[in-house]
Amino acid sequence: MTRTLRLVATGVILWAVTAVAYGTVRLTFGPRPVYVNVRWADGVDAAARQRLEQRYGLADGELREGTTWGYALTDRSRTNIRALVEDPAVADTHQIHRTAFRVGYFAERLPYRSPYAWVALTLETIALAGLILGTLVLALALVDGAAPALVRGPLRVLRDAVLAPRARADDALRAFLVWIRGRIPSGSPEAAALFRIVFGTGLLLFLLRRPVRGAMAVDPSNAISDIHRALLQIFVAVPWLAGWIGPWLVCWGVLFIVGARARLAFGMLTLGAFLWALLFTTQTTYHTVSALLVTLLCLQWGRWSDRWSVDAWRRQRTAAGPTRPALRDAQEYGYTFWVPSFVLGVVYLAAALAKLRDGGLAWILNGTVKYHFLSDSPQAMVDWGLRLGRYHWVAVFLSFSAIAIESLVIAGALARAYRYRALAGLSALCLVSGFSLLQGLLWPGWWLLLLSFLPWHLVPSRDATRPWRQALAGPAPVAVVVSLIAAQSIVSLLRIEVSPLISAYDMYATTYASPAEYEQKAGEQYWLVADADTTPHECRISRADVDVLGAASKSSDSERTREVLQRCFDAPVRFHRVSVEARRARVDWQAWKPATPARTQLFSIAVTD
Repeated sequence: MTRTLRLVATGVILWAVTAVAYGTVRLTFGPRPVYVNVRWADGVDAAARQRLEQRYGLADGELREGTTWGYALTDRSRTNIRALVEDPAVADTHQIHRTAFRVGYFAERLPYRSPYAWVALTLETIALAGLILGTLVLALALVDGAAPALVRGPLRVLRDAVLAPRARADDALRAFLVWIRGRIPSGSPEAAALFRIVFGTGLLLFLLRRPVRGAMAVDPSNAISDIHRALLQIFVAVPWLAGWIGPWLVCWGVLFIVGARARLAFGMLTLGAFLWALLFTTQTTYHTVSALLVTLLCLQWGRWSDRWSVDAWRRQRTAAGPTRPALRDAQEYGYTFWVPSFVLGVVYLAAALAKLRDGGLAWILNGTVKYHFLSDSPQAMVDWGLRLGRYHWVAVFLSFSAIAIESLVIAGALARAYRYRALAGLSALCLVSGFSLLQGLLWPGWWLLLLSFLPWHLVPSRDATRPWRQALAGPAPVAVVVSLIAAQSIVSLLRIEVSPLISAYDMYATTYASPAEYEQKAGEQYWLVADADTTPHECRISRADVDVLGAASKSSDSERTREVLQRCFDAPVRFHRVSVEARRARVDWQAWKPATPARTQLFSIAVTD
């Protein structure tokens, strides 16, 4: 009975923790804002709309179309929603249940409006975990008190963990580390050497075929983190440094490929790749290289040059007689060609969780991939995505397949049997091939990681007749694997984004409940249209550029206008007048293809000499 009472007490405590955490979130931060659309009545002017926005807790207003605005609804109380829906100034709403007076179940949940949003998210996680564990423990107490004989297997493990948490936690940690160690395959030094040559060559070609310039640090066209922006100041202060990145990569890359001071060379090559990525990702999304950078960090503990290398030749020359250097554990060589597949599995799992966290099952049930096929159709290699988008259930199946593959690649990477790893690699290959064909996303950094799924373990060792250690891998590889799991869990939980290295991989996590919502959320693009004689010139600009040009048009500041023009157009063309346009996506839903976007001229500027 004492044991049962201890279980009951533990369950009650967990429920109390849930109540405290949930209550703290609600009292301190309130409910999470939800994205909704409000169509105002025709007679509502700007001043009246602003008063109504303040009254009903509608923040971050964004004009969608006509009199329809998108908002973050911060006051989700039934009273407030009812008053909003019944207000004569509101013609219609979207993502609000107009009779139950609540937000829609699949409405997009927005981050908390607080600089400490991560605290609220952590407390929400604690509350959910406490609720689930508390319920399980109380149910276990009921079973243990009524029929103790039924408490066996996993139930017994859970009971022992509740009654003796410290001892069971130590046992679980040791078992987990042993399990992780057992996931790392064995390999030969020749396999690690061959992987060094193939992977190093591919990495060097990838980096050199995409040269970077110091000017990229001055005017980034891609969203970057504060840390990223601070690091770019190195290139602003020392512009010539960018010109040395290419020679640095060539020097250390060649040394790594031939295996001369391989570990040092790989470390220097990784440093060069990171400096290259700082500049490269100012012009494109950092998701193209973040997984590769993480892999390079994890590979610092790889065994590269015990065979087929300058290092091995030099050790053999300095050794007495024809003896060979002592070999390392077989798993240390296996770790070298296995860890890229593991990193890819972790990254894909984080991407799948981001989609389900933001959209839930709606990401699948909405057939979300068809909308992303539509958005990326201008750059896609084939038009198959547009054709598939016409069939809803095909899109649902493809959405489910994408989530399933992203979730299960990690299982294949951790499998003991190579056939499962090969199946995971083939699935990942299908996924990146789909990105390339249907969306035009050719990310070579991700393709490089697929090399890890090849059967490197089949490369034989020349020392097959000489016994060499087959013991489990040392602590360093296991520590790297566990650290990566822990770090990515924290990053995904707190949605931390620090370009170009750290990401929750929430790309393409947005979902759309309907074609109408897709058009509403597609967003506006701003374009600068300039006329030189009879030839029009167009350039896409940011919202910040629009504000700069708008201020310049009111103050007749031609100098600021010229600065934007010079940055936008490379050719030294003289312009007499420029106009700024807002363009919104339009779709021909019958043919399921992009239509001519709606164009609205915001203002024009006369450029004086």
